[in-house]
Amino acid sequence: MFCKKCGKALNSGQIFCSNCGEKVENEVNQTTTDNLNENIEIQQDVKKINQIESNNSINKDTQKLSQTNIQHQNLNNKNWKSLISLIVGIITVLLSFLFNIFIIPFSIAGLVFGIIDKNKNGKTIAGIILNSIAFIVSILIFIIFLITNTTLSGQNYNNNNGNNNDENISVFYGDGFTLQYGSEWQKTTSKNTSNKEVDILVYGNNEAYFYNLGSSSLEDSEDQLDIDFETNNGKMKLYEYFYNYWSESATLSNGSNGFNKLNDDYYYATMDYGRNANNINGKLYLVVSEDNNAILSFMSNIINNFDQNSERILTILKTMEITKTYDDDTADYLDSMSSWNQYSNLRQGSLGTKKTINGGWRILNSYETYWVFKDGEFWWYKSLYDLNDNYWYGTTKILTGEKGFKEVGLDENKIDQIITNSNGKINSNNIYTIILTPKKIISNNEDKSSTNISGEDWHMVWIIVDHGSEGLEAQVFNVKTAETSYYVKIND
Repeated sequence: MFCKKCGKALNSGQIFCSNCGEKVENEVNQTTTDNLNENIEIQQDVKKINQIESNNSINKDTQKLSQTNIQHQNLNNKNWKSLISLIVGIITVLLSFLFNIFIIPFSIAGLVFGIIDKNKNGKTIAGIILNSIAFIVSILIFIIFLITNTTLSGQNYNNNNGNNNDENISVFYGDGFTLQYGSEWQKTTSKNTSNKEVDILVYGNNEAYFYNLGSSSLEDSEDQLDIDFETNNGKMKLYEYFYNYWSESATLSNGSNGFNKLNDDYYYATMDYGRNANNINGKLYLVVSEDNNAILSFMSNIINNFDQNSERILTILKTMEITKTYDDDTADYLDSMSSWNQYSNLRQGSLGTKKTINGGWRILNSYETYWVFKDGEFWWYKSLYDLNDNYWYGTTKILTGEKGFKEVGLDENKIDQIITNSNGKINSNNIYTIILTPKKIISNNEDKSSTNISGEDWHMVWIIVDHGSEGLEAQVFNVKTAETSYYVKIND
C-alpha cells in the first residue's frame, strides 16, 4: 500500500504517511471495508456454490434412489406375473384331462399374464408353454368327447323311441342272432302261431309285440327261385315270393316293395298286415344277410301308435348281429312235435281219423287257413268259413320218405333223424313231400290267375302225427321259406 500524495510505501495500519504526513485512514478503511465486502461476497458465493453442489448431490442421490425404487418395482412386477403364469400353467395342464372345457378360461388367463410380462424369464416362458398345452389339450379332449357322444347317440339307439338314451341296454339272444333293446322293452315268453314257445319283446304297456318267426338259408331260396340276391331283380323276386306266401294266411297291404339297406351287409323288407289297409295290426319283416347265407323273418303286433312303434322296432333291428351261417337246417324245423295243446279248442267235435294226406286240414292258430287235398288236387282257403272266395286251386305231386326229400333237394339222410325225434309217433310213410302247382286264384270274387300265378311250384313237407283219440296233427314245412306251421285234420 502506498501514499497517494508522495508515493512512499506505507506499513500496514498507518494512519499518516511518515514522509509527508498525509492521512491515509479512509482509504485504508475503505480498502479494508472493500476487502471485507469482497470476502463476504466470496463467502456468500462459496456458500451458494456449496449449496448448489449439495442440492445437486441430493438430487443425484434422490434420482438414484428413485431409479432403485423403480428397478425394485419392475422387478416385483416381473416376478408376480411370471409366477402367476407358471402356477396357472401347471394347474391347468394337470386338470385339463378331467375338466377340459372348464379349464380353457384359466389357461387363457395364464397365457395373458405370460404375454404381457415385458421382462421375460424362464418362469414366464414355462408358464406360456404350459398354458398353451393346457388350452390345446382341453380343446382336443372336448372335441373328441363331442364326436364320441354324437357317434354313440347315432348308433343303433338314436331317436328317443324307447330304445335309446338309456344306459340299461339289454341283449336279446335269438336263434342265431342277437338284438339290443332298452329298458322300456321287456322280454317275455309266449307261443307263436305255430304253438312254439318263443321269446318275445313287449314295449311299454303292451303297446307292441315283436318276435322271430324263423330263419332259412339264402342260397336255398336263390336256387329254388333261380335268382341272385345281389342283383336288384333278385331282391325284388325274393320280396315278391314272400309277399305272395304270407298273403296266403294274412291280408297284406302296404309294403316296402323291395329291400332296403339295414346295416353292414344286412337288407330288410317290410309288409303291413291286418284286416284291410285301414285296419293294420302290425308288420312282417325280412332280414337278409349274404355273408351269413341267412334269411330271418320277424313279426310285430302293434296295438297303439303304429308309426312310432314301427320306428322303435326298426331301431332294434338295426342293432342285429347274425351269429351263425345258415345251411340246410330242415331237420331242425321238422323235429318239434310239441305244438298241439295250445289250440285244443280247435280240435273239438268231429275230426278226421285217416292217417293220410287226403282230407281237410285247419291251421292251429288264430287264423282260419284251411287246406284240402284230394286225388292229386289241392285247395287252399284263406278262411275255413268261406269256401267260395279267396282261395287257391292247383294240382299236386305227392311223394313219401327219402324219395320225396331227394325230389325237392333236401337231405334224405335226415329222414332218420326226424323219425328218431318223433319218439315213435311217425315213420317214413308219414312224411309227405308235396309239389304244388297253382292253377287258379280267386280273390274278392275275381279271378286273378293271369296276374298272380308266376308259374313256380311250391314245395312243402307234411309230417302226419297220430295223437290217438285227440286227433291227427300235421307239421308243415315250407321248403323255400323254411317256415313251419301246424294243422289238425278235421275231416277225411
